[in-house]
Amino acid sequence: MIRAVTPNDIGAVVRLFHGVQELHATHVPAAFRQPSDEESASAWIAPILGNPNAYCLLAEQDGEAVGYLFAQEVHREESLIRPALRWLVLEHIAVAPSFQRRGVGTALMKALFAEAAARKIERIELEVWSFNDKAQVFFAQHAFAAFNQ
Repeated sequence: MIRAVTPNDIGAVVRLFHGVQELHATHVPAAFRQPSDEESASAWIAPILGNPNAYCLLAEQDGEAVGYLFAQEVHREESLIRPALRWLVLEHIAVAPSFQRRGVGTALMKALFAEAAARKIERIELEVWSFNDKAQVFFAQHAFAAFNQ
């Protein structure tokens, strides 16, 4: 089941977030910190839920949180050299290791694509680190490709 994250879900999101944060901090310690305590992470994540440009989803199976996704809408004003743009940035996606390769990430991505369509947004961006081969394969399977290096 995919549904919107509520304030009651922050603890579950933090636990999933810590797994991804630890992975990034282990591989790129100059850019990422090891996960902090649950209270600090909760305080960091809570305001995201109240942001009207944010889109936060939780994947559950049998009442257990098994994945989450956080994206946000970005607006750029028109300028002399660029047109006005709106796009979604996929900031985080995480699936519990025991639920990976079981369709959870794909269900979250389908919901993200549906949200983009509902907002009439044609572009979704994300960053994927070069060490993260699994994520690169996953995103390629969902039609993402490098466009800026």
